[in-house]
Amino acid sequence: MVELAALSLVLLALSVVGIVWDIASGLLVTGIDGILLLLVCLMMGGVFTLELFLVGRQAGWVPAFGGKEGKKKDAPQPAARPVSANAAVPAAIPPATSAVAPPTAAKPPAVAKTAAAVPVMVPAGIPEPVAPAPASAATAAAIAEQPPAPVPADGRATTPIVAPAVTDQSKTEPSK
Repeated sequence: MVELAALSLVLLALSVVGIVWDIASGLLVTGIDGILLLLVCLMMGGVFTLELFLVGRQAGWVPAFGGKEGKKKDAPQPAARPVSANAAVPAAIPPATSAVAPPTAAKPPAVAKTAAAVPVMVPAGIPEPVAPAPASAATAAAIAEQPPAPVPADGRATTPIVAPAVTDQSKTEPSK
């Protein structure tokens, strides 16, 4: 996280240097090049400022504004629970340094779900899919047969047209 923040700071500094150089060199007033350089530097600065802000907020460097704290103040507080007599950890010791492991709830045994055990929700108006009927031997044989080749109306058999073989004319003797 620190590396990402450092990279964002370096690129933010480069964008600020680009803006300062654009103004100081007079490139901004000479044409479109200065305007485009200024816009690119502003865009880079904005993107990496936002990235730096988000990294800082995730790391806890920047407080969250109007987040969960504001919502907790508006919500009613739950009633206090009585402390059980089995609490072995005093309040002065943080839970992370406690030698007593927190009690774990017993997990129910894992049950394998089958396709029949899981309900399927189908929106109204959509028909349920129909399973294909198993193919019989006669249907499979009919599909496997190839239809006969079409015969022209005049009854002549058709043959494919084959181009004559081309021979090398340079090796033959010229005709006399």
